[in-house]
Amino acid sequence: MEYSQTSQTTDRIVGVGNRLISAIELQANNQKEHQKAVEESSKSQNKHQKSIVALTVVIALSTVIYTGVTVWSTLLLHNQVPTEQTVSEN
Repeated sequence: MEYSQTSQTTDRIVGVGNRLISAIELQANNQKEHQKAVEESSKSQNKHQKSIVALTVVIALSTVIYTGVTVWSTLLLHNQVPTEQTVSEN
């Protein structure tokens, strides 16, 4: 009887150990999948950030060019007004 109880206890311990090993392996697999997802997300975010930086640079350059053209055209217009007044006076 004693051998049977010891055998049953050993079998239970082995069963618990096997379930524990399975749970650890499952956790390790889940962690690997999570790490892959994080790496893919990181790559995607990096590409997105580069796109945003590029668009920001384009917008900034466009603003500078627009401002330059506006200032230039305003100066031309301002310089023409006295010339037109002088021509009108003559």
